[in-house]
Amino acid sequence: MYKDDDLYRRKIDEMVEVYKKVAPLCWRQGEALRRVVGHKASSFFITPHAAYCAIRDVYLGRTDKITHRIPSMKRMYEEIYRRVLDMSRSPKYSGWSLTKLCEEVVEQEAPEFYLSPETFRGILCRERRKLRKGGRDALR
Repeated sequence: MYKDDDLYRRKIDEMVEVYKKVAPLCWRQGEALRRVVGHKASSFFITPHAAYCAIRDVYLGRTDKITHRIPSMKRMYEEIYRRVLDMSRSPKYSGWSLTKLCEEVVEQEAPEFYLSPETFRGILCRERRKLRKGGRDALR
């Protein structure tokens, strides 16, 4: 149902589209990168299984898998956990399994892309190289 490569490609494509819109409005690339990673995303771009494993551990009191993550990933899992918790308390979702709740949450709009500007800079450089090899440079 979900492939990590597909999610990764969708995330990059979406971020590049946001970059194309944001970059011309910024004076410096660093500002554009910060605005892109802080931009709303169409989903969390994580598999439901990965979200389930992390959230299940939190439910069981094993928070070390989340607390020892890099800050952006920690924020993402905390947001997913908050949403799963809110949904599980709602009568509309009563009786839903944790797996089903995670499937629902990861497809919701995310408040950011959960990457650092430096990580996105590296992704952007790789994408530019790929486009140049293909004979076009659409990211300028």
